[in-house]
Amino acid sequence: GRCTSYRILDYYLSCYMAHLKEAGRPRSAARDVYAAVAALIPPAKPHLMTAARILKRWSAASPSRSYPPMSWELAVAVAAFLWGQREFGAGLAVLTGFQGLLRRKEVCSLLPDDFSFFGDPRFDSDLQRRDQVVIRLWRAKTGANQLVVLEHDGLARLLRAWIAFRRRTCCNSTRAFGVSADQLYRLFKGACARLGLSEEYTLHS
Repeated sequence: GRCTSYRILDYYLSCYMAHLKEAGRPRSAARDVYAAVAALIPPAKPHLMTAARILKRWSAASPSRSYPPMSWELAVAVAAFLWGQREFGAGLAVLTGFQGLLRRKEVCSLLPDDFSFFGDPRFDSDLQRRDQVVIRLWRAKTGANQLVVLEHDGLARLLRAWIAFRRRTCCNSTRAFGVSADQLYRLFKGACARLGLSEEYTLHS
């Protein structure tokens, strides 16, 4: 019957997940397989109890990994590589995320009007120098309607020119950097691979 088929599916899925663990594969590989099966056959998910237990125990037994921090110099190298590929927005997104400690989704959801520069009357009290940029985050993991102040002269000049270009050529509902979080992830990882950097380097999140 159907329930018997689900039990068989649970058995083989559990065996495969155990094989992944013994082979030294990361937990994410097992998690992705489990999620794919559950998405492909939604009625089977409640019956994948053994596979779910293996995944839960694997998570408890595996300490979280800390990834190596990327230096500003390496972030600039990644950005320069992306600019060489004509991915100008993605390169600036990498630098902005680094300086502002912004998560990938946060930096990619920014709009042109979320940026303010020296002389902007909206933020007179926050913008005291030409090397400052104020970024407004409507929604962030740590709360809503927050401000981030960047203080880097070179990046401020680049952002001022880029945002002015985006305001001239795009409507304000368009992403400031022109890339989604997934696109930025792929571009970042591709740049790291081409530059011979560790595959464990990540954006802030």
